[in-house]
Amino acid sequence: MDFFSFLTDVVADVNILMGNIQLRFDQRCQQSSLVSMLVDDMLLKKLTSTLPAVKSEDLENVCEVAAFQQANDRWSIFIALDYKDIIDNARKIYEISKIHCADPLYSFTTLEELETLGRRPSQV
Repeated sequence: MDFFSFLTDVVADVNILMGNIQLRFDQRCQQSSLVSMLVDDMLLKKLTSTLPAVKSEDLENVCEVAAFQQANDRWSIFIALDYKDIIDNARKIYEISKIHCADPLYSFTTLEELETLGRRPSQV
């Protein structure tokens, strides 16, 4: 197989995968509704003091996801394209808030892995 054929096949496979991801995203969005949760001030202070360079609105959003996860005892993830502030700090954010942060490309895989752990967030 020549390089052009190889590259064409890879791009076609990536397009199929992206189409499947988009379909799954659209299906989940249809099953969900937007919910605004009260932010836990103590959690926000911990995140802010540990990650002072991260935008406060991003940390407030993480806190909203944490509140939703706690209220529903169901795994939730914070999806972000912001590598500098969120994805690169995902480990610290998880250690403080128990919220997983993921790039949209990996969000469904991350959520599926969490849901198959056999534990709920309250058990961590």
